[in-house]
Amino acid sequence: MIKKFRNIFIVLVKISAPVLIVALVLGLISPHVNPYHFLIAAFFGLAYPVIWILCLIWTLLLIGNRKWFLLLLIFVIAGTPMMLRHFTLPLKNSEKGQDEYRIASYNVHGFAGLGAGKSSYERQKLVHDFVNGLNPDVVCMQEYPMKSRKHALYIDHLNYGLNLSYKHLSEFDPDFKGTTYTFMTASKYPVIQQGTVFTMESDICGIFSDIQFPEGIIRVYNIHLQSVKLLNEKKLLRPQRN
Repeated sequence: MIKKFRNIFIVLVKISAPVLIVALVLGLISPHVNPYHFLIAAFFGLAYPVIWILCLIWTLLLIGNRKWFLLLLIFVIAGTPMMLRHFTLPLKNSEKGQDEYRIASYNVHGFAGLGAGKSSYERQKLVHDFVNGLNPDVVCMQEYPMKSRKHALYIDHLNYGLNLSYKHLSEFDPDFKGTTYTFMTASKYPVIQQGTVFTMESDICGIFSDIQFPEGIIRVYNIHLQSVKLLNEKKLLRPQRN
């Protein structure tokens, strides 16, 4: 009975192996494919670590079948460099070199999920304390909640709580009593020019900041990585079509 189930299991593994290989290939090409032209590749790209691990498990399960073992092994090896991009090993000193800059990106999700029971200002402080601990030269935040000064003290807390002198916020209505989720870029160095990223053919939005580093001006883009799903984000940004 056990042998029968084992044989059925191996057959199912063999049947699903080609599906995994196709999924792995779609994940591999996803960085080079515009999701607006081939959306399905983007989903396989998001699931790539899971797909790669499944391919590795399938390779080990089929080690007794030379044909499938070698075929899966080739694809697993080919996909290893991309898999390693998803993880960082602490093999190097995390201290910045003299000519290096530290740039961080953080989707704060409106300060949700932080400090249960705490006020919005306390959760804002938790985010600022975390970023201050990283000591970045530039930080790009997405879904940063903002209200006008007459309705809330978010701006004051941002200016005095985050240890970065120069801030760039995407536009929001100063008379709106509700909360607007903005893009916010903060820098140790002056922001000399700023603007909105907007594409006519898609719903990708963000902001850019031209920052005066000691070596020269560098344009830093702050893009919401899921903005292709947020169809109303254009309205929040009031994009200027430059």
